[in-house]
Amino acid sequence: MRKTGLSLLLAIVLFSCNNENNAPDVSGVKVSLVVKRFDRDFFAIDTTQLESSLGKLQQVYPDFLGIYMNNIAGITNPAEVRSFYASYRPVYDSAQLLYANFEPVRADLEKAFRYVKFYFPDYKLPAAVVPVVGPMNSRDDLPRMAGGDYSPDFIGPDIVGVSLQFYLGADFSFYKNQYFINNVAPVYRSRRFSR
Repeated sequence: MRKTGLSLLLAIVLFSCNNENNAPDVSGVKVSLVVKRFDRDFFAIDTTQLESSLGKLQQVYPDFLGIYMNNIAGITNPAEVRSFYASYRPVYDSAQLLYANFEPVRADLEKAFRYVKFYFPDYKLPAAVVPVVGPMNSRDDLPRMAGGDYSPDFIGPDIVGVSLQFYLGADFSFYKNQYFINNVAPVYRSRRFSR
């Protein structure tokens, strides 16, 4: 159901963006998304006080921290957090250069969800947008969460997640890494651009 919903959302956005004059007026459709900056909160943890930092993060994100650790970051025990943190801090820092102000993305998602509610009034929309930074190969793990859908974004328990590591611009240095070029990019391109 969530895969179908996300596919419908993307189709509606694509069609509505291409033909603005024929789009229905959705200005009266009420949608309110809250942004929960998990990316900032995760990379603000104190890795010298890991247990207490993760405990605080668990209090703020009780339904999401486990999904992030296990399904997105591939962290199976808290000791792996330090290594992940050190490896992906540069990716997070790059994401902050582009997405310190997440308001334009939130506004675009709200607009897209207005179309979803217009066409599917009974569809239960997520309440929050949760930006994350995960491994460059997490896109290969997300299909398990999204019912087989290869997408850098996902819908979870009352959230829509945005994997910022896949939206850092064509010249982002990690995209030039040979592993990414050989293993991640071909699958992404073939799925993303052949539709």
